[in-house]
Amino acid sequence: MDTNSHVFISWEKRVVSQGKDHRVVHYYLKDSSREMILVVVGTERSARHMVFVISEDYLDVFGHTSSINSETKWRAKRDIVERLMFLISKHHKSPPISNTPTSERRRSVVMAGHLADEVQLPNKLKAKKSNILWSGTAWTCAKQRTHYPSFSRNGTTITVNSFAIFSVEEEIQHLGYLEDFYENKKGQKKAKVRCFEHFQDIKCALPELDGHPREVLITSHVEVIQANCIDALATVLTLGDYDKYISFVPKNLSSGVYMCYREIKYQVLLFSLNELEGYYSQAIFTVSRSQQA
Repeated sequence: MDTNSHVFISWEKRVVSQGKDHRVVHYYLKDSSREMILVVVGTERSARHMVFVISEDYLDVFGHTSSINSETKWRAKRDIVERLMFLISKHHKSPPISNTPTSERRRSVVMAGHLADEVQLPNKLKAKKSNILWSGTAWTCAKQRTHYPSFSRNGTTITVNSFAIFSVEEEIQHLGYLEDFYENKKGQKKAKVRCFEHFQDIKCALPELDGHPREVLITSHVEVIQANCIDALATVLTLGDYDKYISFVPKNLSSGVYMCYREIKYQVLLFSLNELEGYYSQAIFTVSRSQQA
């Protein structure tokens, strides 16, 4: 079967095994009939080193090509995402939103990193040791997981409904929105994170897509990670708030400012970032109020 005649609508990552030095990850494509097709298998070969190969199931259905065959291997998640997005984009060509001036197209802005000395935004949480201290009122769900609203580590407090930088594979950093914290029956401390993708990565799969080099797109993809994989808080602003508050960001930190006004699902759509819970609890608003007082 030719992939050109097969309509894929989304992709999904599943962690199959979390064993030490034996982690296995599967990447699936969902087609228009909602069937899940295993495309890529990632296997941990050593600490911080993953190898990704095409699954035999995929090759059995779609065959071998010059770019995808039994010898194809990748070593970075970015390459996997590019390939999956390319396969999806074949049948979901979303035109660039380019009929209005650039200032009108920038619906929201993401700033990852630290803002100013005036606000207690954390330094990077360097250690990966499990020194998480839960805080706030806990509750237990039907799955016997104890959920918490926040935790502290290395003097930094991280709360649910915050934006954060996290790293889980080969120290590659990602931007995400923290949806939940919990501790399971085994005592493992987990965080549920909704992920962003960088525009440059999406651009490789959708070369006709117009955007800013500092743009990120929010996704519906959610990962469950170890809570100690969270490195630092991030600040995410809408376009209007970015234009209003960017002057409060020191120039030496401006390289940490990203733009986000879209989400990527089966196509590229506009997204209202300030509708996410916790948006107005971000430290940048405290900075602006203190400097305007």
